[in-house]
Amino acid sequence: MKIIRDEECHGIMMIPLLYDWRIHRCNYRDCEEKPNTIVLDIHPEAPKAIGLCEKHYQCGNKPGGHRMDLEFSPTGGE
Repeated sequence: MKIIRDEECHGIMMIPLLYDWRIHRCNYRDCEEKPNTIVLDIHPEAPKAIGLCEKHYQCGNKPGGHRMDLEFSPTGGE
């Protein structure tokens, strides 16, 4: 698993990459927030890249991690 984030410019540099990869929202179930983090290769059955908002990124960014309930559209981009 790889994580792509922009810590220096408060996420502004992520906008073109999120747009190119068609990631339009956080993939945490029932979350409609804008993503600012891309997570790659989380599971063989999941889309190659998913988006997470700051809140849900921080949930998993702690010792021991966090079990996340994710959802994907049929195209994997929303």
